[in-house]
Amino acid sequence: MKEHYQIQTDVLAWIEGTLDANRRSVIARHLEECAGCRRYFETVSAALEPRAAKAEPLLVADPYLPVRVRAIAAGQGGRESSRHEVTLRWTWRTAALVVAMLLGIFIGESLSYRTPQITDHHIVYEYSNSFGDSGIESRWQTISLAAGEEMR
Repeated sequence: MKEHYQIQTDVLAWIEGTLDANRRSVIARHLEECAGCRRYFETVSAALEPRAAKAEPLLVADPYLPVRVRAIAAGQGGRESSRHEVTLRWTWRTAALVVAMLLGIFIGESLSYRTPQITDHHIVYEYSNSFGDSGIESRWQTISLAAGEEMR
């Protein structure tokens, strides 16, 4: 692993031809044996070779670009009368945004959670449902009937 890293760090010196003969022969021997390092050297060499840069066409600046830009800008001069339209459009967009925000606030308040009113009967009902069909509600009624008979 360490050997692969040391070999791959010498790729620039290999391409430039600045390696001494001993190191160059060690790298050549390793590249014959190791396919991974060989692919790495081929990829980097292909990307960094000077002739690869010469194969691409040179970019040339368009000498008439400033003239065309001025012509396009001069053609926009007739649009100055539409400033009223732009102002009106932004006014309507702003008004629509404000209305949408107010509507969202109104709807949000109406959908907010309200505290349910909890009664004793509601608590007994929920408690009895937790015990299934036998329920405690029938027992509660029996207890309250018995308590009522005792008071008589």
